[in-house]
Amino acid sequence: SAFHADILRQASQIYSETRILQALRGFRVKLDFGSLTVPQLIDQARPESESTADYFMVIEKAPGIDLDFLARLQHFDEVLLEQRLQTYTAREQHFLKSLISQKKLPDWIILRCLNAAIVLFEEIHSYPVELDGIEKGGILWNDVKPEHIFWDPETRQCTLIDWGNAQFLEMDGTTRDRLFSSMTDYLQFLDGIGKFLKASVPDLYQELDWETHTISPETSAQEVRSLCQKIEK
Repeated sequence: SAFHADILRQASQIYSETRILQALRGFRVKLDFGSLTVPQLIDQARPESESTADYFMVIEKAPGIDLDFLARLQHFDEVLLEQRLQTYTAREQHFLKSLISQKKLPDWIILRCLNAAIVLFEEIHSYPVELDGIEKGGILWNDVKPEHIFWDPETRQCTLIDWGNAQFLEMDGTTRDRLFSSMTDYLQFLDGIGKFLKASVPDLYQELDWETHTISPETSAQEVRSLCQKIEK
């Protein structure tokens, strides 16, 4: 019952995300505390269905729990929380209940998730990609949100999800239409993650001195880099 324009828009986004995940197939980075990865593309529709309502892709389910839910754990209604807990594995439920008893999400989990995002930027912005026989400069995630960062307590793996807005970067570090650049991910990180920390863990927000790093036309790569260094330290 969807309008044809909506079908085309959704199919186009699926096509775009599929190409990004194909380029990132097998992507995994070993970190000091665990690993960093993205969901793997499992299956996709045949090429001839690209402009139809039958177009689809199947993506690996991200293991673990998203950072936004972890931070809001203490504020959930008990009934809703119990319902949500049932969607996780026994090990994950044990982990979540231990956080509830502690009444606070440990800073080290948040910091490791943020560090994983920073490492992701460093890796994918210069990730070797060949698209239709043309060499690209890298990949832009372009959807930096706490609910897109998953932490697996068992393996200490961070998985970064939702690549529907991602774009390929040209050799000069900008997108083909010149609307975005590799700095876009860092600015989204500065803004979105900053708001998340201020609302969820204000003490950590203050400790990182995040409020001194504001977004403006004058925001420089060096300013963003100094904040990333604080997180890494």
